[in-house]
Amino acid sequence: MKMIKIAAMVMGVLVCSLAQGQVVRIKAQATAEFRQDVRLGDVATVSGVDSKQAEQLSDMVVVADIEKPVTIKAEAILMALISQRGPGGAVGNNLQIGGSSICEITVVNNKATAMGAVSAVEAPAAPVVKTKAPAATTQPGAPASQPALPEVGTLRDAIMARLMTDSGLPRDQLQLDINSTSPLVDAPVEATQKWLVRPLSRTPQGVVPFETQLVQGTKVLQRLNVETEVKWYQKVLVTTDKIGRGDVITAEKVRYEEVWLDRKMPTLFHTDKEVIGLEAQRDVDAGTQVDQRDFKPLLMAHKGDFVTVLYVDGPVQVQLRGRAQADARFHQQITVQSDKSSDTYQVVMLRKNMGVAGAISAVQEKQLIDAQ
Repeated sequence: MKMIKIAAMVMGVLVCSLAQGQVVRIKAQATAEFRQDVRLGDVATVSGVDSKQAEQLSDMVVVADIEKPVTIKAEAILMALISQRGPGGAVGNNLQIGGSSICEITVVNNKATAMGAVSAVEAPAAPVVKTKAPAATTQPGAPASQPALPEVGTLRDAIMARLMTDSGLPRDQLQLDINSTSPLVDAPVEATQKWLVRPLSRTPQGVVPFETQLVQGTKVLQRLNVETEVKWYQKVLVTTDKIGRGDVITAEKVRYEEVWLDRKMPTLFHTDKEVIGLEAQRDVDAGTQVDQRDFKPLLMAHKGDFVTVLYVDGPVQVQLRGRAQADARFHQQITVQSDKSSDTYQVVMLRKNMGVAGAISAVQEKQLIDAQ
């Protein structure tokens, strides 16, 4: 296969200067129409601080008037991007490039031998299965194992396979709805045919339009643009009861709930440990997803504050007083020095300027917290 250098083939210079911090992730495979320009957005995913400017960079031509399958090296793409730096250039100084080391471009609808595409998989027809929430209790935020791609026999299966590849999620953690009445969506294809699908949005979640082609060898049999709605399965924390402004969150005030999300929610908490001990900044109704914007850390003691210490040693319980040697949040352990001697104690803070040194039961802890 012919290896080409694209640094000299970049056509046109974007007249506006893009913001610094562009990220270019090169795809392993891509498809292009015979004698059409191949642009950076066809062979790589481009993102940056300014989405509009990232789109402009995606429009940069990397191969002009393609006729045969070609392989593009990452180094060649990098050199082409570097050539666009400088005053009036298309690329800022903080450029990141990653992904595949090469991109194989398949040319469809011509006499050249097609090399295939990342989203094209040949297999016998497979039944369509309605996705539903998994029974397993996977820890939220944990990296998913590499999912096994499903057998592809319909356009719906091809789109699902592409979503699994782009999101890194298994099939049972993706919910796909296709807004199309075309019979091609669920029609099985012949063994010599396959669907090529390309998402037209950068995030495989929410409303995701797809550009699709049914091909047989190098011949395009059908073209269809479809709009899909994609949701991701996730466990989120919700409140078990109404929480008032100034209340401190304890373990019994939150629980996990399984939901399907159509967009990323970066302000949600992933574990109950992240929220326990925080103070509510406003009233929150029962059943509300716990959002970081509604809570703030609450210090149980500042360094130098007098702290009441319940010293527990088996059946013996003694109340002491000392000074905190550091700032402390709820359930955080700090050193407290007695105000009458040089003795120090390791104290777990349970409420404002009050903590416990020693072991107590969960019932005793709750009683101490509720006594404030």
